[in-house]
Amino acid sequence: MTSFFDAITLHKNKRSLNSYSWQQIVEKILGKLKDWGYGKELLIWLLLNKQDYIALKIGRFRQSGEVHQWMYDRYSLERLLEECGFVEVKQCAAHESRISNWTSFNLDTEPDGAIYKPDSLYMEATKPN
Repeated sequence: MTSFFDAITLHKNKRSLNSYSWQQIVEKILGKLKDWGYGKELLIWLLLNKQDYIALKIGRFRQSGEVHQWMYDRYSLERLLEECGFVEVKQCAAHESRISNWTSFNLDTEPDGAIYKPDSLYMEATKPN
């Protein structure tokens, strides 16, 4: 722990902490954490409160391309749609819909007809008047 304290205060170098930039201080701390087998993630965890750290992790996940917050299977999505008042709930293929000319919108298929995400679940339902 003494070497960590020295890294933060830079005591061994006999320099004032004020003579270092924040970047230099962080680099010194990261160097010590790396020496001990830890990475910058530990420093981030130490600096943030729990709520901010969770928000950071969620933000990183969502920026990685995954924007969904929930996942449904056919059964649970069908039940949810029915609980919300939808009727005629059915599972479809990516190129199927009650909407005329559905494939021309290219929402679930590419212009050449290839399915955009073949592992997706496609469901359709009707909201009664």
